[in-house]
This record gives sequence, C-alpha cells and structure tokens, in this order.
Amino acid sequence: MNVSRDISEFSWRPFLVLLAWLILGLPSAAQVTSGTIAGTVTDSSGAAVPGVKITITNIQKNDVRGYTTDETGGYNAPFLPPGTYRVAAEKAGFMRVTSVPVVLNVDDKARVDITLRIGDVKEVVEVGVSAPLVRQDSSELGDVIGERSIRELPLNGRNFAQLVYLVPGVTPGQAGENLSGASTFNPRGASNFNALGSQANTNAWLVDGVDDNEYTFNTVMVQPSVESIGEFKVLTGTFSAEFGRGAGVVSVSTKSGDNELHGSAFEFLRNNYLDARNYFNAKSQGQPPFRRNQFGASLGGPVVLPKLYNGHSRTFFFADYYGLRELKGLTFVNSVPTAAERLGDFSGLTSLKGTPIQIYNPFSTRMVGTQVVRDPFNCNGSVPVTPNADGTQTGGTPCNIIPSQLINPVGANVASIYPLPNVSGSF
Repeated sequence: MNVSRDISEFSWRPFLVLLAWLILGLPSAAQVTSGTIAGTVTDSSGAAVPGVKITITNIQKNDVRGYTTDETGGYNAPFLPPGTYRVAAEKAGFMRVTSVPVVLNVDDKARVDITLRIGDVKEVVEVGVSAPLVRQDSSELGDVIGERSIRELPLNGRNFAQLVYLVPGVTPGQAGENLSGASTFNPRGASNFNALGSQANTNAWLVDGVDDNEYTFNTVMVQPSVESIGEFKVLTGTFSAEFGRGAGVVSVSTKSGDNELHGSAFEFLRNNYLDARNYFNAKSQGQPPFRRNQFGASLGGPVVLPKLYNGHSRTFFFADYYGLRELKGLTFVNSVPTAAERLGDFSGLTSLKGTPIQIYNPFSTRMVGTQVVRDPFNCNGSVPVTPNADGTQTGGTPCNIIPSQLINPVGANVASIYPLPNVSGSF
C-alpha cells in the first residue's frame, strides 16, 4: 500500500506543476490582446451597491460571463477578447439595467458605471456609455487601427505594418535599411517605424500575445494576412510592463469565428500585358515577362456537424490562406560582346562619340625608360599576323583583331555566356 501511494504521488506531482504553470501562464499571454470592462454600481443616491449580479455578453458569440460587485460596488472583468459587449446589472429590489453595446478593442480598458433605480427586477432600463474625458486607469499613449481601416485602406503588398503611420507620434524609419525590407538575405515586408523618435530596431511586435520579433534585425518574423487581422494597437509610450520591452509596441489581434458564417476571397493581378513599355526596353524587343499574383481567402463561423454537433454560441473556427506568385524579367542596358568580338575581331569597337578604340597586344608590354609601352595587334590586310612563340607579332600593320592562337579557351567560353546585342551603339 505504501509503495502504491508513493508511486502515485510521484507520478502526479510533475503533472500538477505543469498544469498550474499552464493555467497561470495563459492570462499573462492574453493580457496584451484582450480587454477589460470595469465599473461601479451605485443607487440613485450615489451609494455603492454590493452583491449586484453583473452579466457581460459578447454579442457576436453570445458568450456570457458573470461577476458580482464587491463591498465598494465595483466589478472588474478582465481577459475579454476584442468584440462588442453588453453589460447588464440586476439585484432584487432594483430594476434591471442593461448598457448599450460597448466596443472593446485590443488591450482596451472600458469603463461602464451603472446606476440602479428602485423597482421591479422585471423592468429593464437601458443606459448609454460615454468615454471619459480623462483616462484614470492608464497613462499609455497609442491608438487602435480597426478592421475597417485594415480592410479598406490601400496597402502596397498588403503589408499591415504600413498602417502604423496612422498613429500620432509615429514616423517612417530610415529608408533602404534591413527593417525597410531592403535586405537581400532577409526578404521581409517593411516594418520600420520610429515611435516618438525612438530607434526603429527597438520596437516590439506581438500576435495574439506571442512575441513576433525576428532576432537578427528585430523585424516582423511572421506577417499575418490582412484577412486574418481583426485589429491591432500601436503603443508609443508609457505603456504597461506586461509588454516586456520595446520603444513602440504593435499588438495584433487575429480574427475568430462567431455565430455567423463569414468568408472572403481576393486576387491582385499585375501583368506585363497591362503595363506600358519600359523606357529602356527597345521598341523592337518584346516586353520582359512579368506575372504577379497575390491571392487568398478566409472563412470563419460556428463549428456545426449536421446531426452530430451544433457549435453555435459554443465552438467557433477561423482559417485563412494567402499566397504570392511572381515571375519577373528585368531590362538592363549594357555593353556585351558582339559575335565578331567573341572571335577576337574588335574592328567595330568605338566610343560613345563613334571614335575607334585601339586595343593592344599585352604580350608586347615592355619598359622604355620609365614608361610602359605596348604595341597594337598587327594584320596583313584583314588577316592577323601569326604570333611568335612569346606572343608578340612581327610585321604587318596595326589592326584591332586578336589572333585566334592568343584567345584563351576559358575566356571564349565566358564570352559565349553573354547574350548577343539587340540594339546598336555602346553604353
């Protein structure tokens, strides 16, 4: 019996510790994306009313949470997901009071104070909620970018991070740096901004309370799809210690399903057939290929299994996908070897002004006094003079043709890789 008890205690203790750690850890991760509704319940004389039943209902999901006011008449409802809520208060001897819908944003702290009136609890009074002129529960600076702004404002590349500039005190970071997406070995969307003048690489990015900072440049590591973002909050100063770090903080809250089925789909297309000709692209040449498709879809709602499970007001889902496919050809203007030059004939080599450019035989290089002297290649007519064993030539007249005996096979192979010129002139 003793052995059995010892084994049981040994096997359960780590599990209980892990369970306690998970339970205690969950609110810490949720605080930065959830909101809080708090307030005080008083009677018509202004006295606090303890023991009042407070019911807070998420209108979209019909999720109901209950609380009770303390001896000071106060209540506090933390860890509420962003959404629209209705607050109700009831107690025997008083009329039931319900609030108008209260919109709760990311890391929002809404205050709903309620005054009870004497009457039958079956009577219902609806009260309005107004935002206080001075916030007494927080000194943070920042603003929330809502779903409508994310959905309707134009975004080049559909990078939500561009919308942080809508918040007062936020300015763009330095152009051309790694945080701006300019790095060739760190191809990410631009995520550089200065919060109240702070450095761009000291910001913190969070997605549903999870750290989303790339460790090298402190950029956004995983960029959520615009379709999946419900809203995000940009904090620029004096924010709570729960965020841990960052000169500026961007806390993203992703969407979740509700009692109605919602979906969306999008496709952004760019194609060279729809573009004007590049100025540097010769009229005789076709446009370089360009295909860019940015597409995706999202779907969310209640989990419903016909005849098996009805998840309305209980279980929800949300899923999204977005993809990018790009094929891009570039136009470059540069000098490349002609067919004749690949064989060593530089007779047509001229400057931009049309002046012939003389080439010289490197094997004829020698010192004459303090000067380095080289001889041009020599030809008999249009035929190069056969070179001597040391690479020099004897006889003939100056020309711009390299004897085939002096052309290195490796160099010839490298020259063959270049495309043939398709326009005249030198650049």
